[in-house]
Amino acid sequence: MKRKIILLCNTCPYGGEVFLRNELDYVPPDRSVTLFPILATDLAAYSPLPEHIELQTVASRPTVWDYLAAGFKSFWALLRQRELAAVFRHKQPLRNFVKALKFGCVAESRVRRIRRWIDANAPGEPLLFYSYWLYEAAYVAARLKALYPGSRFVSRCHGFDLYQVRHPNGYLPYRDYILSSADGVFPISDDGKAYISRIYGGKWDKKTQVMRLGTADHGLNPASSDSVVTLVSCSNLVEVKRVDRIIQALAQAEVPLRWYHFGDGELRRSLEDQAKALPAHVEWKFMGFVPNGELMDFYRTHHVDAFLNVSASEGVPVSIMEALSFGIPAVATDVGGTHEILEDGHNGRLLRPDFGRHDLLAAILEVAQSETMGPNARRHWEQKCDAPVNYRRFYNYLEER
Repeated sequence: MKRKIILLCNTCPYGGEVFLRNELDYVPPDRSVTLFPILATDLAAYSPLPEHIELQTVASRPTVWDYLAAGFKSFWALLRQRELAAVFRHKQPLRNFVKALKFGCVAESRVRRIRRWIDANAPGEPLLFYSYWLYEAAYVAARLKALYPGSRFVSRCHGFDLYQVRHPNGYLPYRDYILSSADGVFPISDDGKAYISRIYGGKWDKKTQVMRLGTADHGLNPASSDSVVTLVSCSNLVEVKRVDRIIQALAQAEVPLRWYHFGDGELRRSLEDQAKALPAHVEWKFMGFVPNGELMDFYRTHHVDAFLNVSASEGVPVSIMEALSFGIPAVATDVGGTHEILEDGHNGRLLRPDFGRHDLLAAILEVAQSETMGPNARRHWEQKCDAPVNYRRFYNYLEER
């Protein structure tokens, strides 16, 4: 009998987690899946799901009593799971202590809600708890596995939920508990797998397996209709994405350029003020947040010479995968698993993380003038980033194991 999949995510399909929403289109129709967006707050609008995916929002609305009980369990978990040792192993232990308490409180409140739902709707069924992130959702899954003997728990891991450098003090709560409880841990890149092996001394190597994300085929980017070099970037406007470095590089350009940025965030006003100082021959526009379908339509109808990603930290950027699928080469920093989908000089250019503004501009112009990088980008996507291939492999793996 196939296990019922309890899929735990943050907010999908209520905005965000576009990559998970894409994955759900490839879940085999004979698999029973119930999706719990445990951190969703605005439930007014959502992206429709395939008919065989059941959506449950009960876990996103804990009651006051849930939070009170969760607060007590969160404090007790610090002792039960021996998390205090990890709290004091990093700098600023008081800050870590508060973070662990909050983390546990959020997670434990969701455990209570989901447990009640399972007891009422899936009593006695064989269960597979699948967490999309190796963070709060994974803690929830680990706790639920302990409550339902014979169940299994697996988790993907990406960037912020994996790399310690992405967190103040390098502290991620309940790492040992989550990893020891998991039956399978699936980083989305070879770099992620190597990181887990290095940080934990190979302790979890046997349960770690790379499972790549993928993007759908939306067609090809059209040919250019003018001589202006057109660039696109797509990310949240936050510090780690370093969009200001794009502005600094474009300020040095002596040829006509056109730059579109898709995405929003806390730095938008500041970045727009910086962009106002760009020379007149550099056109720019901040497009704000747009649904993923609108971005795909843009790629399908507007010629783009190069996609830009200059982030200081990444997992494997799906935004780059999407651009490659249209035959758009990329310029990106060589961080995380980016080099696994972007081969320097073949389908774009890789820059060292501490690149200078002239390095970025030179790479942009080189990629824009190349006649081979665009076709190579499409071929590379077909080999490594094709959604049907990657997601079917993942769900087949879950079924076999």
